[in-house]
Amino acid sequence: MFVYHGGASEEARGTALIDEAALYARRTGDAHALGFAWFCSGVARMCTGRFREALARVDEGLGLLEARNEGLGWERTAHRAISLQLLFELGALAERGRRAERWLADAKARDDRAGEAQAELAVAFSILAGGEPARARSLVSDAIALSWHDAFGVPHQIALWLDVSSLLYEGEVAAARARLLVAWPRVASSQILRIQLVRIEALQLRGLTAVAVGGAALRLAAADAATLERERRPHALAAAALLRAGIASARGQIAGASAALEEAARTYASTEMKVHAAVSRRAKGSLLGGQEGRALVAEADEILGAEGVRDGARFAAMMTGIGVRGGAFLRPGTAHAPENEK
Repeated sequence: MFVYHGGASEEARGTALIDEAALYARRTGDAHALGFAWFCSGVARMCTGRFREALARVDEGLGLLEARNEGLGWERTAHRAISLQLLFELGALAERGRRAERWLADAKARDDRAGEAQAELAVAFSILAGGEPARARSLVSDAIALSWHDAFGVPHQIALWLDVSSLLYEGEVAAARARLLVAWPRVASSQILRIQLVRIEALQLRGLTAVAVGGAALRLAAADAATLERERRPHALAAAALLRAGIASARGQIAGASAALEEAARTYASTEMKVHAAVSRRAKGSLLGGQEGRALVAEADEILGAEGVRDGARFAAMMTGIGVRGGAFLRPGTAHAPENEK
C-alpha cells in the first residue's frame, strides 16, 4: 500500500516492510507467508514500472502459494488480475488474451462472479483489439452487471477505460471525451487516483481524449502532460511525450510531433512496453509518409498483428489520440487528409 502512492520515501518504506515479511516467512517456514510476500514484492515492482521483473515474481509467488493446495481463492484472483495488467503493460496481448479466457472458463465453473467479471473485462480488450468495439462495450456492460456494488473501484476504472477506448477506436472522439468527463468526479472521489499506476493511466486517457477532440481541449492536454511529467516514472514520461506529440500534430507541427513520438517510443521501449512503443512509431510513420513512414507503419503493424490487433490504424489512433477525426484515419504524410488505412 505504501508503494502504491509513488513517493520515494513511501516506496522505500513499503519495500522494506515487504522484505522484512519475506525474511520472517523464511525463518518460520510458513509457505503461505513466503509466497504472498514474494507476490507483494512483484506488485511493488509493478508500481515502479519494472514490469518484466514484476510478472516473474507474481507468477513465482503463486507457485509458492499453490504448493499448499488449499484455500487460495482470493490469492488466485489477485494474481490473475495483476498478471493480466502486467501483460498489458508489456504488450503481450496474445498471452494476456489466452490467460483471460482460461480465467473466465475457470470462474464460470466455480460460480465465481467477481472473478468472472474481471476476466470478462480482460476478454473485452482482446475483442476490441480484434476490431469489434461495440461487442467489447457489450461485454463490459455484462461484466459490470455481474457482481459489483455502487462504490467506484479499480474494476470500474478498467471498465471506463474500455468504454472510452472503444469510442476512440470508432472515431467517436466527442462521445469518448464526454464519457470520461462525466465519470471523472467519481474517479477522483473514489481515492483510486492515489495509486500511481492508476493515476498515470487515467491522466493519459484524459489527455488522449483532449488531443483527439482538439481545439480548446489541447490546452487541457498540455496540462495533463505536465502532470504526468511530475510523476517521474519512465512510462509516465513516455505518456507525456505522447500527449505533446498529439498537441503538435493537431497544430500542424509535424517535425515536433515526430520528435515527440520518437521520444515516447524510445522511452516505452526502455520499459519493455512493446505495443505502446509500436503505436508511437506507427503514428510517427503516418505523419511522415514516404518510404520511411511506410516502413515504420509496416514494422508496427507486424508487431501489433502478432498480438491480435486487427486494424493497426484504428488501434494506434485509440492508443495515441493522433490520426482520427470523426472516424476517418490519416493518410501517411498528411496532418489533415483522412484515409482508412486497413
